[in-house]
Amino acid sequence: MPQLLTLERVVLESISKGHNRLNSIQTDVGLQLSLVLSILSKLMKKGYITLNQGSYQILDNELAWKKASKKENVKEEIHELSESLVNNYFSNPSKNCLKVQKIYLSESDEKIFGSLLYNLEAFIVSLRKDQREKGIRPSSKDQKVIMWGYSNYQNILEDICDVV
Repeated sequence: MPQLLTLERVVLESISKGHNRLNSIQTDVGLQLSLVLSILSKLMKKGYITLNQGSYQILDNELAWKKASKKENVKEEIHELSESLVNNYFSNPSKNCLKVQKIYLSESDEKIFGSLLYNLEAFIVSLRKDQREKGIRPSSKDQKVIMWGYSNYQNILEDICDVV
């Protein structure tokens, strides 16, 4: 199956949450109806979904998610989300949050930082679990995109040099 774009992924995720009708998908993702129709058409051509009596269904759910979660698909989605996060922040910094720091971490500082990231991950996992248990199903458009992580600055610079 060909690579998924972020917009295709969000529509596929909406269908997987039970939004099987066009209007329900459109309301969940918050995109224009014509764009949602175009995305649905592309997903059908790529073999991810089918349309039966006005209801969209994911073809072989497990296989579709395995293909959608391939490393290159996830990498492209993260790239698109990162770029949009930066663009949104600089177009409206009062409504968006973005922090980037270049700092030396000693070995003990890095362990502390890793522990903080672990706690953040645990917090997010517990939020998802609590929402599932309480039957809370927020619209895709109402979710927040949260990113975290770190890398060695030298590795980033070398990667930039490889691209140039």
